[in-house]
Order: sequence, then C-alpha cells, then structure tokens
Amino acid sequence: MKKFVLKQGSGQGMNKIHFQEEGHLYFNERGVKVPCVSDILAHFGFSDFSFVNPEVLKAAQDFGSNVHATTHLYDIDDLAECDPQVEPYLDGWIKFKAAYGFDEFEVIEEPMYSKVWGFAGMPDRVFKDILPDIKTGSQMVHHKIQTAFYQILVEENYKIKIRKRLSVYLRENKYFTDFHKDRTDINIAKSLASIYNFKRKEKLL
Repeated sequence: MKKFVLKQGSGQGMNKIHFQEEGHLYFNERGVKVPCVSDILAHFGFSDFSFVNPEVLKAAQDFGSNVHATTHLYDIDDLAECDPQVEPYLDGWIKFKAAYGFDEFEVIEEPMYSKVWGFAGMPDRVFKDILPDIKTGSQMVHHKIQTAFYQILVEENYKIKIRKRLSVYLRENKYFTDFHKDRTDINIAKSLASIYNFKRKEKLL
C-alpha cells in the first residue's frame, strides 16, 4: 500500500503535490508521477553514482537522511534525542545558523511542484530571500543546478524572489558554504526540465 504525505504549504497559489516517502516519488492531483529534481539530474549524468560501491552509497544516503531528519526536527523545536554520530553535524548546522542569523524559516523541506516546468522537489530551507541546501557529502558541480531547480519551485509556489542560493556542507562540529552566483544556472535547470519532459512525452526515456 502506498504511503502518501500531502503538503499544500502556506503560500498563496501553492501547487498541490503528493509525496510518497517510499521511493521518494511525487504525484500530481491526477495521480500521475511527476519527475523530481534528482530524476532529471541523474538522467543527464549530473549525479552519477554508478561507480560507487552500492553498500557504501546506501550507508552515505542513510546517514545524509538521518542528518536531514535531525536538523529538521531541531529547526521545528521537536528534537527529543540525537544520534551520537549525527550530533557533531547538527552542531555544524547550529553554528551555520548562528553565523548567518537564521532563526525561523519560511520553508522547511516542503514538497513542491512546478506546473510551468513540470517537475517536483523538496527545497531544504528558505530564510527570507535566501535558499540554503544542506549537504553531508562531497562538494559537487551539480549542487548549483539543484539549488536552481529549488529556486524555480520556491518562486513559483511561494512568490518569494530568491536573491541568494548556497550549499551548506556540514562536517563534524563545523561547516563550509558554497554560494551559487551564476545566474545562468536557472536557465540550465529550465532547459533540462524542458528536454526531460519532451523525451518523456515522446517516450524516449
């Protein structure tokens, strides 16, 4: 039986999307599967992990999910206990928030759908007009395109004009940031979504 989580968000004109946790899948109101950001990036070879040992990859993904869940609970003031392995990474996140003056977020891991560009995704956070994306792995070139996809989603659904995008790389008791300042990232994301959906329509996937 499919497990759905429906979040409509608080922004006016928020596009409805069904998010299925198992498999990390998105479905529109008609029950049609919608491609997500990771689907598109993987299809065009931006995030290819085929060379990584499957067990190592699974462990890294599970750890990253644990860190995301922990920071999420912390940010909504609902963290009862913390995995000792994750705690140093949470400390890094807390230091980042303090350094940049981030307190209450407009968006915390909200599933979103772009009707205009035909894709879905879940931005980690939005603070006023800043979009930070939490990372626990290595710095990779596709991260800037990923945040561009998220900017498109936030601006369409929340009518917030994003001024800054950045990846926040958490490490034990510290962090470092990478600000994504290239404006052409948005055009690249829109082009990838358009080509992906054309290939999908023409049954080329």
